[in-house]
Amino acid sequence: MNLVVAVNIIIIIIGMSVGFFSGTFALIRTPKEILSRIFVAGVFTFSFFNLIYVIAMLDPSRSNQMLYIQIANFLWFVGMALAFHFLLLLAKVDFVKNPWTVLLIYIPVPIMSVISLTTNWFYSGVELTVYGTFSPVIGQLYGVLFLYTTAYFALQFIFCVLAMKRLKKVRERKLSFFMLLGLTISFFIGVIVVLILPLAFKLQIPAPITLPTTIYILFFTVAMLRFGLFVVTPALVAEDIINTMPDYLAVTDESGNILMANKRFLEFSGFLTMRELIDMPLYTIIAKEKSTILAEELSEVYTGKNILKGFLTELMNKKGDRLSVRLNACLAKDRFGQELGCIMVFHDISEEKKLLADKEQIIGQLEKAKEDVSRMLEDARKSKGEADEKSEQIKKLNVDLKDKLGELEIFHNVASGREIKMISLEKEVNDLLKTLGKSPKYKEI
Repeated sequence: MNLVVAVNIIIIIIGMSVGFFSGTFALIRTPKEILSRIFVAGVFTFSFFNLIYVIAMLDPSRSNQMLYIQIANFLWFVGMALAFHFLLLLAKVDFVKNPWTVLLIYIPVPIMSVISLTTNWFYSGVELTVYGTFSPVIGQLYGVLFLYTTAYFALQFIFCVLAMKRLKKVRERKLSFFMLLGLTISFFIGVIVVLILPLAFKLQIPAPITLPTTIYILFFTVAMLRFGLFVVTPALVAEDIINTMPDYLAVTDESGNILMANKRFLEFSGFLTMRELIDMPLYTIIAKEKSTILAEELSEVYTGKNILKGFLTELMNKKGDRLSVRLNACLAKDRFGQELGCIMVFHDISEEKKLLADKEQIIGQLEKAKEDVSRMLEDARKSKGEADEKSEQIKKLNVDLKDKLGELEIFHNVASGREIKMISLEKEVNDLLKTLGKSPKYKEI
């Protein structure tokens, strides 16, 4: 067998195996999900497509080659339709639920298959290549087949881009991007090996369409496996929660060695990779003065006797930076009762401590202000008492003054009457003296 043919067969078998594996995996994992079913149908179709070309290259009979081509064409038409349907579901467009949409997706399949089966419009026959294999000869309407494939690729490209814009979950957007990358690469490689090399350079490789198909399958499979087959499972949800939670999480064995941790814990620890962190004693990341007390508290947690809640401690990384945390810990078990390790969640309380310190400072300021106000009120009360006492004294003085004024008025009245009487008597004396012919004794007023 020619080396080129052997290499090509190996590539085809790789793509075919990956397709069968990923399809079976998706079918076992989420058999009821429509997205998984379409994916399974698609990768199985393209895998069988590659299988037909392997059989064709291994079969030396010319008479069977057109039959292989017709079967391969049918599988190609079905695979393109399934891939387009898959991306419509991925983009979550509303009209994909309409039965007429599904009909429009798949109606070209029987039409193109009948044309391929009953005419030589797409391929007029086969010819023997320098590699000892048969290659299809392009027919008069091969351009229709090329436009059909290009149209489906263009639609898949459009809805991949739409999915990247519409989908909210980061995992789904990454998956859409990876599939878009696979579509773009496989399409351009297909154009090169199917059109440019044979027509421009007269270079024909065995079963050229299988190379872009294999790349297409590989990208879709890696995307699906890497980003979780789009189906939200408890394991994926748990993984996302652990890696995005704001707290620091670590799981340790009964010896206190780290079995796993989330990204936030890894970033704080100062270790570069999770592999470096695994199997490290937890107490290397706990402040030394806190580790002994923590070990005593965790001893009952490891035995399942107690759950640790609200334990205040400090994490310390390789650089010596400290972080005040509140630790909650409990022993985790699987559904069979086997111990998995001690789950520890460290909650950052540095902001809480800062707020508490600010609160205490504010309380202190308020207490001081309260004392100042109390002192001012006390001074005011004292001043008011003194003022009241002064007022009473003034009132008493006013009463005394009124009494004195009354007495003075009486005295004045008495004194004035006496003076008037004296003047009257002096006048009478003067008048009597005048009568006796004597001079007045008192001065006339």
